[in-house]
Amino acid sequence: ICDPWAGDGGSGSRLAWGKDGMLYMTTGASNGNAAQEGGSLRGKILRLKDDGTAAPGNPFAGKAGYKAEIYSRGHRNSLGLAFNPVTGDLWNNENGPAGGDEINVIKPGGNYGWPEVSFGRDYSGPQIVTFKEGIIGPIVFWAPSIAPSGMAFYTGSKFPAQYRNQIFI
Repeated sequence: ICDPWAGDGGSGSRLAWGKDGMLYMTTGASNGNAAQEGGSLRGKILRLKDDGTAAPGNPFAGKAGYKAEIYSRGHRNSLGLAFNPVTGDLWNNENGPAGGDEINVIKPGGNYGWPEVSFGRDYSGPQIVTFKEGIIGPIVFWAPSIAPSGMAFYTGSKFPAQYRNQIFI
């Protein structure tokens, strides 16, 4: 479903079914500006029907220059995706560049900043801008990187109660 590109870089993807019956899918975009481009599906969280087409009511549907499948944008390399069992919110985790791994609470139509905003550093050394108007920041970030992969909320009863409904990455 994602548009191809020449070169290397993160192309991780995770899938999660929402209570709305829609499939949420992350796409990677480590390099270039695709994560900010409305005509690209790279660096996005997509919201799809079970046949792979755009879900009705997506925030960019009908907006000139944007693909209808896009639910949120500005993601680097999302390697975790899960719904919070208490709030119902969609959460993701992303690998940042040299530092700046993060956890985000995803809002429909939200822009999470990549590659313009990050708590990581460009691989050549300089700090990337950490704030820009209109960008949704992470709820947690790590610098140096911890390289999170996978994400789950614990809802069982085998471990102590303080772990119930907590996130594990």
